[in-house]
Amino acid sequence: AARPTLAMATTEATRSLTLRMLAYGTSMKRVQNQTVAGNADSGLHDHATAPLRWAAGIFLTALALRLLHVWQIRDAPVFSVLLGDARGYDEWARRIAAGDWIGSEVFYQAPLYPYFLGVLYTVFGHDLLSVRLVQAAIGATSAALLGLATWRLVSPRAGIVAGLAMALYAPAIFFDGLLQKAVLEVETLAELRHQRRLRENELQLVSIGLLDLGACF
Repeated sequence: AARPTLAMATTEATRSLTLRMLAYGTSMKRVQNQTVAGNADSGLHDHATAPLRWAAGIFLTALALRLLHVWQIRDAPVFSVLLGDARGYDEWARRIAAGDWIGSEVFYQAPLYPYFLGVLYTVFGHDLLSVRLVQAAIGATSAALLGLATWRLVSPRAGIVAGLAMALYAPAIFFDGLLQKAVLEVETLAELRHQRRLRENELQLVSIGLLDLGACF
């Protein structure tokens, strides 16, 4: 009678050990699946935020270079002596800041930039340094938007190259330090390229583009 009892005990122990091994294997598989899922979610999060991180880096690079340029030209005669179109924009903006928002004659140039200057003069006074600092931020934003648009329309590598090229492009840095409408033209075009990727309503996009470009050019 002892032999069957011993055999039954052995069988029970074997079955218990087998169940424990199966439970351990199931638990390890569950942990592994959770780890893989967590890594996948992290990867998706990193992939989604990568363009924004690169855009922030491009923006800071472009802004630093433009601020350095403004600091270097602060003592140059052209910093405060305005000639040509810059003088015309300045006089027009002063009238706008003084309250003459509509005027009495036909616009002889695109009105967006003079109104932009007029708003800045209203906020900061006739401070050409503040104007150039704001334009430096706009120029840096243009570089970041161009990088984002190219990232989504072409490829991540192309977006990084395009954004950095715009950030480092010497003529763009130079024109961002002038009282000229080019700073708004470039920003508008970069914004349109970025919105072209995001918007589904093509008619709305075209309408916004025509209005912006008409005001700039």
